[in-house]
Amino acid sequence: MPKRPPPSKVPGAAAKEEEGQGGGDAPIVWTEEEQQEIATGGTVGGAYGAFVLALYLKTMHPTVAGGDSGELMGAACELGTAHPPGYPLFTMLSWLGTQVIPVGTPGYRLNVVTVVFAAAGAYLHYKA
Repeated sequence: MPKRPPPSKVPGAAAKEEEGQGGGDAPIVWTEEEQQEIATGGTVGGAYGAFVLALYLKTMHPTVAGGDSGELMGAACELGTAHPPGYPLFTMLSWLGTQVIPVGTPGYRLNVVTVVFAAAGAYLHYKA
């Protein structure tokens, strides 16, 4: 995808900055073409995120996998602390996910929460 030039600035903003009246960066004025590109990017990014979500849900491990996953799942289920650094945000959001998702074993629910995190990360990566 070719790089596009930066959006145009408000006319006269540079003159105000030279006079000491600007407050830093001038506001950005998006052209009609740039606004359409932003809207299309959101739609494509949403479709990409949905595709990643569906693919990960189809291929996720149904229970506890190897490695640290059992320890992290146990910490999330009881709001405990895993080995350092403990991953407190993951632990709290995973515990919330186990409370919100009504079906399956705790291992399945925590894997679903992790899949949602991964799909959200893929969407945000696309948007960046």
